Amino acid sequence: MIEWIQRKLNPNYSIQLNESNGFVSGIVRFQLVTSRDELKQQAVRFTLTIQGDKGSQHASKEVVPADETNCWIGLHSHLLEDGSYVVEWSANDWRDRCKITVQNRGPLANGVRSALNRQRIKPFLIEPCEANLYELDNTDLAPWFDQADCQRRLDKMLQDGRVPEYLEGPFRQFLSQGWFEIENHVDPRLLRQLRVDMNEAAARGDSGFSLGSSQRLELLHLKYKSFWKLINYRPTQKLVDLLMQVPTNVCQVLGFVNGSQQDPHQDTVHLTAFPSGYMCGAWLALEDVQPDSGELIVYPGSHRWPAVLMNQFSLSKVSGEEWVDFGNTVVKRWDEMLKAKATKPLIYRPKAGSLLIWHDRLMHGGLLRTNMSLTRRSCVTHYFARGSLCFHDSTGLPGKVIHRGSRGPSVLERARWRNWSH
Repeated sequence: MIEWIQRKLNPNYSIQLNESNGFVSGIVRFQLVTSRDELKQQAVRFTLTIQGDKGSQHASKEVVPADETNCWIGLHSHLLEDGSYVVEWSANDWRDRCKITVQNRGPLANGVRSALNRQRIKPFLIEPCEANLYELDNTDLAPWFDQADCQRRLDKMLQDGRVPEYLEGPFRQFLSQGWFEIENHVDPRLLRQLRVDMNEAAARGDSGFSLGSSQRLELLHLKYKSFWKLINYRPTQKLVDLLMQVPTNVCQVLGFVNGSQQDPHQDTVHLTAFPSGYMCGAWLALEDVQPDSGELIVYPGSHRWPAVLMNQFSLSKVSGEEWVDFGNTVVKRWDEMLKAKATKPLIYRPKAGSLLIWHDRLMHGGLLRTNMSLTRRSCVTHYFARGSLCFHDSTGLPGKVIHRGSRGPSVLERARWRNWSH
């Protein structure tokens, strides 16, 4: 018994999953980790075995725990029946098991499952996620707003009551321009608390932030109750679910004190959905945005341009902070597209509380900050449709899913995350 307790309290290796509430969906990432410094740089044989309705499935690869971009095995959970499973895993002689509950429900999940079976995709994934592994060009699986008859489909959804009348204008703008805005979207009390907590995070040097920098603040939903409330904010959840016409989950939460000054880009290569199109971004203004602060810019209509993905180049997946090759190829292609189309950007200067929703292929970025004394406090969340696959084509990693409505971090857990963040 004493040996078992010591093993649990101080393991050589353990497993982390990319899901947060005990249920798994899409591509499950089993990440091998260790807290022992002497083991982090040592190669180890990592093995997973799962017993399913079609017998036992097995995967194995050699990994180094310090290499977080490669120290994982993925599972296409759509290829399992919904229900609970025991996953046995080992790292050399170290063995353990974990329990997962698979939950992929609804017509979208069924469509993904059929596509994976049609392509004879294997349950386990030991290589980086590649866009060309999936039928991203299959228009039959695309969301309604990416269909050729999207205007007629919207007419029918309005007629059937699946889209309320007050959203007809915003949704038609989304079809033609790839974005829409909802003013005064967030409750003023929540907005004030978000600003207070963001200021505290910045003052603490969260995520490496320093005064005046464009460094983004990460994982704020784990550190502050206000940001957890934001990703569970029912008006936003309802809005995004109505746009997708299926329930959604959050994948990423980013905070900005100052303008990002980011080059114009599409989100598709960073936050990749299968079927294509089932991801959208949401940009919330936490304060009135002033000229010269490094404002957000969008290129209306650019969501109808083709997606730029990694498989279009002889390009390795990005590891760590090595983005030079990515900039010389992918970013260069985006720049060439903008010059060829000669599309003028729209400079976005909203009032505090305004929410902007954009299509995953919409070109957008940040202007240069010409007045360094001005802030541009904002928060960006990204949403994936439940039933879709979520991964990062740029890095090859399966995406992390944040299940809205789950318990969320406790007071002690939030304090621990804040202490780890700087």
